Amino acid sequence: IATLHSFGLIVIRQYLKLHFNLAKPYEQQRLIKHILEECKFDYDPALNIKAEIFNVLAAISFYKSKNIDLKDLTQKSLTAIDGNLKAKDLLLVLKKYAQHLQDNNLYDFDDLIYRTYRELLANPDVLTKVRKKFRTFIVDEAQDLNRANWDLIFLLSRGQRLIAVGDPCQNIYLFRYAEPALFGEKEFKKHFSKTSTLQLPNNYRSTKEIVDFG
Repeated sequence: IATLHSFGLIVIRQYLKLHFNLAKPYEQQRLIKHILEECKFDYDPALNIKAEIFNVLAAISFYKSKNIDLKDLTQKSLTAIDGNLKAKDLLLVLKKYAQHLQDNNLYDFDDLIYRTYRELLANPDVLTKVRKKFRTFIVDEAQDLNRANWDLIFLLSRGQRLIAVGDPCQNIYLFRYAEPALFGEKEFKKHFSKTSTLQLPNNYRSTKEIVDFG
């Protein structure tokens, strides 16, 4: 039993045998602050640097949740733009951030999914070992997963058994880029030749009045 991030950590260290340091949130914030100051963008002196740091962090998580390499981004492809940074400036910050992680053998929290997926694709022998070790994958709260989560799950469970439990109507993580549409038979049929859906119509948690209100 593990979260996807902790499972990614297991795969990276025990199977891929990769050694890295995991950047703590305050280290990420400090790095982005340094990059913003180093770039000397010409903005209003009253610019809220702390708010911009969190806007950049949100953009990083957005693209990694879509399994998009920050180094592959172009100004035209930027879609997650908040705050006062211009598109070209945000792009520069993201690329400097990615380069710093690479140069210093650092992973951020999102990399535990994003990098695990990419490293397994690049190392099919390791992927085969992981699949042999874990023959059945059971995913809970499936409606709250994002694209990178599902890409990793589908990659690991290909040729294996996958059971996903969830309720698209109870999604609460859209702000963390969850994609409830990926939890459905249509998407599963792209990855598995045989799929079935079991509906659980009885609600044992809430009264009828609460369910009807929802």
